[in-house]
Amino acid sequence: MGRLSSPSQVIIIAEDEAHERLVTRYLYKVGYKSHQIDSHTANEGRGSGEQFVRDSYCKWVEACRRRSKKASTALVVVIDADPKNTVVDRRAQFQESLKKAGLQSISANERISHLVPKRHIETWILCLTGTEVDENSDYKNHRNLDFKSAANRLFDLTRANVRLPDQCIPSLAEGISEARRLEV
Repeated sequence: MGRLSSPSQVIIIAEDEAHERLVTRYLYKVGYKSHQIDSHTANEGRGSGEQFVRDSYCKWVEACRRRSKKASTALVVVIDADPKNTVVDRRAQFQESLKKAGLQSISANERISHLVPKRHIETWILCLTGTEVDENSDYKNHRNLDFKSAANRLFDLTRANVRLPDQCIPSLAEGISEARRLEV
């Protein structure tokens, strides 16, 4: 299979600004420009970010597929697994949403990436910047997160044949694999 063309647009649906910041900085590092990125997050103070992502998921999958018929398009879905769910649970929720909406499952050749940090996005950011973390502790209110360094490290880890560090948590390892779907 040949290399896919560079998407002219990347759509991000994310729980909040922290999720969006990490992904946007990563996309810049990959080579996307700001005019190619179309971000959508839950409005602060207006309900659950997690609910926003789940409720709008099928709409954006359809939009991505529709637009991909004319121009190469990618979709990045960023949602926390949270304490009560696993990464597998989140993926199953998305699959069930597609099924209920009468839409096809995501195929291997679609540029639709699901980034699902377990427990919070802060867990990934800390792990990417060298802090030893686990997926059960709550790092949500951690201050002084270095988004730029985290995005740079994520970029480094998505390079071909890179060995993941021993302290890489499982949800981040899966996220690295998913992020590779966005490469130009």
